Amino acid sequence: MQQNKPLIAITRTIQQSNFLREQLELNNFDCLLSPLISIEKLNTQHKDFLALQNINLNDYFAIIFISPNAVNFGLLYLIKQNNNFENINLIAIGNSTAKAIQKHNLSYIINDKNAAKNSAESVLELDIFSDSNQQKYNNKKILWLRGTTGKNDVINILKQRNFDVDVISCYQKNYTSFEDNLPLLNLLSKQKISALTIHSSDSLIILQKYILKYINENNFKNDFSNEILHNILKTPLFVIHKNIAEKANEFSWKNIILCNTNDNDLILKLKDYFL
Repeated sequence: MQQNKPLIAITRTIQQSNFLREQLELNNFDCLLSPLISIEKLNTQHKDFLALQNINLNDYFAIIFISPNAVNFGLLYLIKQNNNFENINLIAIGNSTAKAIQKHNLSYIINDKNAAKNSAESVLELDIFSDSNQQKYNNKKILWLRGTTGKNDVINILKQRNFDVDVISCYQKNYTSFEDNLPLLNLLSKQKISALTIHSSDSLIILQKYILKYINENNFKNDFSNEILHNILKTPLFVIHKNIAEKANEFSWKNIILCNTNDNDLILKLKDYFL
């Protein structure tokens, strides 16, 4: 790596890092891939894997894909079992998810009224899920596809609106180990990382846990007056949602830059900041 290039740590899953890494390197950045979360196929004996094999699309009026991984794993299972998506509304949460659906030559719905709000909450703004439409789809259900550690906030709101929601995990979501992330932690402690990119609240939580563990294991004083911790928290943190920014603020990160979920916006903000 050339020392004159900013070094950007990409902490998202390997499956979703290639485009961002390639574009950053084309724009004179160096990249360190240090995924905090790993994505794997479900065990074939997992109850949700078995449920996916027996989905009848005639029971549903909409499928919500929480992430590109939900498309890459869940949609493939559905395509194997069902050939007709003509009467199904495919809902993409985020631009990356929409692109994943597009690769299968299928139409989709995305909330493009507010690009910065391409998160699970954005589906609540879609007309199709308004209270007034509940009667229209009275005999049909919503299929919500996600990983094994998904949250239920938006699902509960849809249920409060009297929509029937089936939630199925279509991939296993795990944290990578502390040892896997030691290169990142070592570079952070030496102030060698120019910026961190964080793509989920889960990633931020595990990163913060590993930072404190790293400080403890190196016999550093574990409080916010510690110089090592103070320097780590000065690292520019580029996040893709306001909820992540709020959690980062609670942990006392000093320099938080909010981006859209679109990788292109993240790249532009990194270029504006460094170049």
